[in-house]
Amino acid sequence: MDIVREIEEKLGIKALSEVTDNRFLMFDDGGIEISTGQLLHGFIKRLKPENILETGLYSAISTIFMADAIRENGFGHIETIEFEKTHIERSQDRLNKLDLRKFVTIHHMSSLDFQPSGTYEFMLADTELNLRFHELVKFFPYLDEGGYIFIHDMPRTLCKGNVNADHPEIVNWPVGEFPPEFNELLKTDKLRLFHFGSARGLIGFYKTHGGDYKV
Repeated sequence: MDIVREIEEKLGIKALSEVTDNRFLMFDDGGIEISTGQLLHGFIKRLKPENILETGLYSAISTIFMADAIRENGFGHIETIEFEKTHIERSQDRLNKLDLRKFVTIHHMSSLDFQPSGTYEFMLADTELNLRFHELVKFFPYLDEGGYIFIHDMPRTLCKGNVNADHPEIVNWPVGEFPPEFNELLKTDKLRLFHFGSARGLIGFYKTHGGDYKV
């Protein structure tokens, strides 16, 4: 069964128009858009990672799409980090109903306190916006060469220069200052940035590989 239909039938939730762009559909306004989930599903089917790291479980929509791809691949595992207990309880119930729980380890903690025990071929950052680039810097050493990091809710500008009149002290609202290590990774071509058109924004990074062609 297609995972979108399975979510609708087994979880009893229906697709709605995305609040910022009615060309897209969503299951809720805190998780990824359905088409972004389908993109992740296809990406995991093609990349065939052994290990995935996700920050920000929330309602498990992105986790479900990736775990279903793992199930179809026949191997792989997701580690996901979530600070809010209520989100974990809801997500565990959903994963159990879809028979996907065995593909997912949930860590109840702050993402920046998490210490990986191995490496990953794919990462998805979807916690609070002011944490995501700090997560990228923290977990970059644990991303395999040739691996990918996606960040949700991020426009192609990376919010550079955004101003919120109610919080003028925060630059690049709501992201804040970029970690200097992040800029250095881009300048030295250790990470390559690419963009997806999407309702709420989605960007990706490729960690360059020693065997990549160079001009």
